Amino acid sequence: MRYRTAVEFGWFLVAIGLLFLLYQIIPWETLTPEDRAILLISSGLILLACYFALGWVRSQVGREIVRGVNTFTTILAFLTILLSLTYFFPPLALLTQMGTEEATRAGHTSISVGNASKVGLQIDLMNGDVLLKGSDVSQILIDYEIITRGISKAAVANLNKTQLYVSDSLVDGQLSVKIRLTGPELNKLWSKVKLAITLPRDLPCDLTFSSMNGRLNISSIFGSRLSAEITNGEVRLSKAGFEEVDVSITNGEIDASISSNELDFELINGKISLEILNDVPGEYCVDVVNGDVVIKCNADEGKGFEFKVETMHGSIDMGFEEFEFIKWEDGKKVEARTKGYSLTGLRIRILVDVINGSVEIRP
Repeated sequence: MRYRTAVEFGWFLVAIGLLFLLYQIIPWETLTPEDRAILLISSGLILLACYFALGWVRSQVGREIVRGVNTFTTILAFLTILLSLTYFFPPLALLTQMGTEEATRAGHTSISVGNASKVGLQIDLMNGDVLLKGSDVSQILIDYEIITRGISKAAVANLNKTQLYVSDSLVDGQLSVKIRLTGPELNKLWSKVKLAITLPRDLPCDLTFSSMNGRLNISSIFGSRLSAEITNGEVRLSKAGFEEVDVSITNGEIDASISSNELDFELINGKISLEILNDVPGEYCVDVVNGDVVIKCNADEGKGFEFKVETMHGSIDMGFEEFEFIKWEDGKKVEARTKGYSLTGLRIRILVDVINGSVEIRP
């Protein structure tokens, strides 16, 4: 084998090995189209830089390093393109698995409520879907499923190293429950958890949820505070009531039917559907960079609504028949109140700020 052939083949094997390691560390299927576009653009710039570098790098070692970077970047770009094609051609998805296997473990646990008058629930998962609902039960019920992936027997080995950690403590009438995944950090990146948590219907719950990739579904739960932060995923709230709500999502969707005193939704890319169930005064703030917003007010004679809606690139559709308009700027900025707003005992403020998208307000 010639010297140059041996060196190039050696760099090729090193690049393949590094990519196999990346495949175990990074959940590739969660990359958004924007992430893949940035990855391909960066790969192209690196390849151009390598081409020009070969012209001025004189040392043999330096030139071989440049060729190694070139080989790694080329393979990475090819796999990114292949992964993107699986979105349009599902059968190609089999090629991206490369012999990976899944291992699953399901379980159940329960927590006694005792004399607690309130529950504080904190859930921190890298990749996790959570269903939280209220029901006619006397204790907290937790059903879970852990899914790990790996090459061949590595999936089972990773599963054996990964555990769901649940802790609880009762202080001054508040039951604090913490749920997270334990094990090697690399396993957490490539593990997914599905949780189904059932709470006593009449027990208030404060919830803090954080996840890189996940879904949060809440039904028939009330409390003083809900905080959720998700990178890629969605939040769905049905017949929920929290005094304070703070939900932030980078890429995903929010679909909420909720009553709140102070609500703040932030979304970078996606869609927001909000139904207001308020029987108390409240302020609802919605900020979206790219996406549409639909708000259903459930208006009646006893409620007064004040709107401050603005979009930079989109339209505003105010579905109410009668308004007291304060400001109207070419359908891009609207400030208005429902008739008789100052005389109503229940006043609700709705503040919407959208950059790229439309806003629809329904009675």
